[in-house]
Amino acid sequence: MRGKYYDRMQQGTNIILLAPDLVETFPDSESVNEALRGLKKIAVRSTKPVPATR
Repeated sequence: MRGKYYDRMQQGTNIILLAPDLVETFPDSESVNEALRGLKKIAVRSTKPVPATR
């Protein structure tokens, strides 16, 4: 018998462990997600080609 939450965990839950020094900065999953979304926006913007100026 597996734990009572086994099926729920198999449906796409990702568990990520933070290093102890990051726990104060990112106390919950929402703060981690917000930071990652910001980094994603920066990465997308930095990969767009810049038009040449004349």
